[in-house]
Amino acid sequence: MNKIFLAGRKIQAQHILVTKDNSSSSISQSGKTDTPAAGLKVGMRYAHASRAADKPLSRADILFKVELALARMENGDYGYCAICRSEIPIEELETDPSTVSCQTCRRSDN
Repeated sequence: MNKIFLAGRKIQAQHILVTKDNSSSSISQSGKTDTPAAGLKVGMRYAHASRAADKPLSRADILFKVELALARMENGDYGYCAICRSEIPIEELETDPSTVSCQTCRRSDN
């Protein structure tokens, strides 16, 4: 990948991570959001993020995943599968910015 593309991807991922972390913390602190539409959107994202573990993620778990993703960005590993090293599609990263493996490896892991 070229450096400009990676820099843009890093900025985009950081924005997604911060937005997701803020949304998740507002849910965990208050149990609700300001508007019904915003609550539905945030709730759907939060539910998707926690579906893998079949339980809601704690604030500490979310923070750990965000910090891990930021560390992978610093190391140049962000956006690449930790198992097979293939590139993770941006759509998957938008769905779960803290993902560390591609869909193929996640399927074979189950």
